[in-house]
Formats: sequence, C-alpha cells, structure tokens
Amino acid sequence: MINRGATLVSRLAMLCAVLFALAACGGGGGGGGTFFDEDDDTPVNPPVTQNYTLALTLQDATGSAATSLAQSATGTLKILVTDDNNSAIPVAGALVSVQVTAGAVSPTSGITDENGLLTLQITAGSELGAVEITASTSINDETYTGVLNYQVVEFVPYLLQLTLLGPDEQPTTALAKDTQGTLQAKVISADGSGEPIANVLVNAGTSIGSLVPANGQALTNSSGIASFAVVAGSTVGAGAITTTAQIGDITFNNALNFQVTDETQTVSYFLSLTLLDSDDQPTIHSRKTNRGHCRPRLHLAA
Repeated sequence: MINRGATLVSRLAMLCAVLFALAACGGGGGGGGTFFDEDDDTPVNPPVTQNYTLALTLQDATGSAATSLAQSATGTLKILVTDDNNSAIPVAGALVSVQVTAGAVSPTSGITDENGLLTLQITAGSELGAVEITASTSINDETYTGVLNYQVVEFVPYLLQLTLLGPDEQPTTALAKDTQGTLQAKVISADGSGEPIANVLVNAGTSIGSLVPANGQALTNSSGIASFAVVAGSTVGAGAITTTAQIGDITFNNALNFQVTDETQTVSYFLSLTLLDSDDQPTIHSRKTNRGHCRPRLHLAA
C-alpha cells in the first residue's frame, strides 16, 4: 500500500508539472508567442515597430542645394519617403502634406512617385529670417513627419560675375607661374535680363600673385566689365580673388578660386611683313606714282 500510494503521488506531481508548463506556453499552441514579465506584464521581447522617414531637401533656381532663398525668390522642395525597416526602400503612392511658417508652397500636398519622391515649389516671403517647412504623411494609421529649415536673405538686384582668362584669352582656373592672365568682373542686373551696368567701381584683391592696377580698382565699361591683370608670380599654390562692388547703398561681392601651377608657359613670337598700298590695302607690288609702304605686324602664339 505504501509503495502504491507513493507511486500515485509521484504520477500526480508529474502531471501537474506538465499542465503548468503547457499553461505557461499558451496551451501548447502558437509557438513563439510573446513572453511577459511576471511583475508588470511588460513584453520582454516587444515586436519591431515599422518606421518611415521623410527626407526634405531645398534647391535654388539654379538647381543647386540651398539653405537660403532671397526675398520673394522661388526654389524647389524635394521630399523623399522611405521605409527604414526595409533598407530605406522608397515608398510610392504616399500622400504628403506640407506646411510652411512663412512664404508659400505649391501645391500644399501631393503623392510620391515610383521613386518615393514628391517635388513642390517653394516661394520665399518678403520678411527676413528663418522659415520652417513641415511635411507629414500617414501610413498604416501612423503619422510620420519631416522638417527642414531655411533662411530668407536680402534680395540683391545685381550680380558680379567673375571670369579668369589665361594668356591665350581663354577661360581658365589656373595660371602657370610667372605668367599673366586677365580677370573680368562683370556687373549685370539680377532681374533675369542680364543687362550690363556701366561705370560701377569694382574693388578686387588676391591672396596669391598680384593685380594691376595696384590699387585693385577699376570701372566697368559699356559692357559692364571691369578688367584687371592677374600676375601669377613665382609662388605656386591655390588662392582666391575677391571682388566687391557698390551701387547706391547696395553692396555685393563675389570670389573666384584659382591656382598657380609649376608648369612652364611657352610663348613663341614671329614677325610678319605685309605690303600695303596707299589705301592701306594688301598688295604684292608698288608703282612709282602710287607708293606703297611696308607695315610690320607682331604675332604671338602660345
């Protein structure tokens, strides 16, 4: 009797242990369920939350990346929506709404294309200062946002365009040492017409080589161009030419980077003679009654 009772008790204990284990595992079905902390029922391994990102970029009228726009100027806002849980895969067909704290956006909403991209137009306001752009979209009943800030800066109605010409009078960004180039500083209207503006005093300076005239000042001609000779000198390296101009109470500037190289510039010279008649027309003979003359011409070839 004693042995039989012990055996029965042992079997009952084993059965209770199995039932308890099955209950802890959710009744034995749906393996891989979430386990909870015994104290506060918080999931020990919570499920991964889906996440989406809205990346905003601003471009100016030239298509270059920008952090500022001039007063009343227009730019392009690009919004990229990606699925971050899927290696940043673009999300097509997402409805995105956009708000700005100043200025305007057109249109105020749109749907991303097959590349997850939405392109809108931004117009800066007339007030100077910071502007915040907020874009938002709803995916699977969750709202995701992206924010971009930019500055509205003062509109300058003039442009100062700089061009460096080499000894061959072709645009360049480098001069050989001990050679001379030409800086052309052109002042034009920034209203889109490109109209040149004459008689504007342009101040220029360089961090490498030297400029002629030595005082670094020149007036623009009827084509809006102020010219400076750029003497490279013997120092090899990179430098910058900085320019400033003023019209009325408006000051504007620009800079041009260039390099002085260790290359040797070869310039050859030759002398050609041309026989001209009394009318200064080229000829191959001269008469006694109509004397001609010979005019030498000097040619430079690089």
